[in-house]
Amino acid sequence: MMAHEIMHNILRQEYGYFPNDLKSRILHEFMCDLHALAFSDVFNLNAQLFQEDLDYDEHFVDVLNDGFHSVEEHSH
Repeated sequence: MMAHEIMHNILRQEYGYFPNDLKSRILHEFMCDLHALAFSDVFNLNAQLFQEDLDYDEHFVDVLNDGFHSVEEHSH
C-alpha cells in the first residue's frame, strides 16, 4: 500500500497531476494501483493482501448492478 501512496505523491509533486473530474481521478487511482503491483513484482513481494484490500470482486458486483455500466462487447 505504501507504493500506491508513493505514486500519489509522485503524480502530484513530480508531474503536477491533480485530477479534477471523475475520469481523471479513476486514471490516477489506476496508475497508483499499477505502480503498487509493479513494485511488488520487482521486489518479489506478495501482492495478495493489497489485491484483497482493493476488493475488486465486491466493486465489480456493485458496478454490475448499478445500471450505468456498458454491457456491449468492445473489439479493436
